[in-house]
Amino acid sequence: MEPEGIVDGAIPLHEHPHAVVEVRSEDPLPQFLRRVTRASRDARQEPAPGRASVADPHESCLRVHAPGDRSSSHSGQGTEARHPTRGSKGPRPACGSKRAARGAAPRPARGKLARTALRWSAVRSAFVVPPPLRPGDRVRVIAPSSPFDRTLFYRGLGFLSERYRVEVGAGVLDRRGFLAGDDETRLAALEAALVDDGIRAVVAARGGYGAGRIAHRVRWDRLRQSPKWIVGFSDVTALHVEAQGVGVCSMHAENAAGLGRGDAAARTRWIEALERPDLVRTFSGLTVLVRGSAHGPLVGGNLTVLFTAHAAGRLRLPEGCILALEDVAEASYRIDRMLTALLVSGALDRVAGVVLGDFTDCSAGVHRVSVEAVLAERLGTLRVPVLAGLPFGHARPNVPLPLGMPARLDADTGCLTVGSGA
Repeated sequence: MEPEGIVDGAIPLHEHPHAVVEVRSEDPLPQFLRRVTRASRDARQEPAPGRASVADPHESCLRVHAPGDRSSSHSGQGTEARHPTRGSKGPRPACGSKRAARGAAPRPARGKLARTALRWSAVRSAFVVPPPLRPGDRVRVIAPSSPFDRTLFYRGLGFLSERYRVEVGAGVLDRRGFLAGDDETRLAALEAALVDDGIRAVVAARGGYGAGRIAHRVRWDRLRQSPKWIVGFSDVTALHVEAQGVGVCSMHAENAAGLGRGDAAARTRWIEALERPDLVRTFSGLTVLVRGSAHGPLVGGNLTVLFTAHAAGRLRLPEGCILALEDVAEASYRIDRMLTALLVSGALDRVAGVVLGDFTDCSAGVHRVSVEAVLAERLGTLRVPVLAGLPFGHARPNVPLPLGMPARLDADTGCLTVGSGA
């Protein structure tokens, strides 16, 4: 939907990109109610030592008010994390068979999602876990990377506004080539979201490219002082890397525009992940590339963005971590090049295990070397357990992964368990 399609005297958004928006449903025809005076980009004040302060964030954002009852029917109950066995080489013991032999309680059957709720005091991790989302919480949507499909974006906002009080960051519809506006606007929107203590989640409109141009300029200690969920994937990996650097968990999950696709199962998983991050989730039937087991915080995201973050000196993987990797539209030799650079540089020396997601549209190239062969050969030199086939990344489904939470990788039975009790 283009702004020109709005009628009845409403304000064209392309002329007034900082208008207040009210979304009443998933109909991608929001009503533009009034224009908000845009805070000057030069008005951002340097925070005083020990205190975070910016220009009033309420003057530099759009609000999307959800009408009516805050408790929508999207309860997140009854979801199962199912995925097919991808490239499995035959039957293997079910998850937890070794535990049963030791007298421990078995883990859930293959393909099932464990729903054991744990108290927050049970979280044994160096990472701070932001509070879970609740219906009616304030959620800020920003565009730190590339422009996006506006119809999907509005539909995603409509879905979110059925349950949360949604606000849209300043300049979210700006476009400057392959960027969603200039660096200063995108930086100001990100900083305003981080410094606002009342916001519970910061959701990216879309990935693409551009977050790495601004992420290093943010004072990420504000996130540690006021923990909230950073939500998104693909290029948003740059923000996950920075959240990881200050020891705050973040959610690798669908961006706002992705939620606009209307996938009911994906939406339910998204809500459940953010409202019940304390649940232990077990993914089984994964493909074993290198046997063994490992336990540590789950980190990672898009390989290309992680490689770029390393080149910029921003990648700091924690000791004993479980590294999750995915990518899209990269030829196999490019995957080889990035992994080789990370291996040779020692960037992966602290990794205790690897789990691979989808490498969507990653071609074998003219040399006909598959990306699967490259991943197996390169990661095999790490001499740590490696699993493949976790359904996350640029394909469907893209299951949410709480980065920073404890994870247990069992590459003998093909299982990954993520959560505070893993």
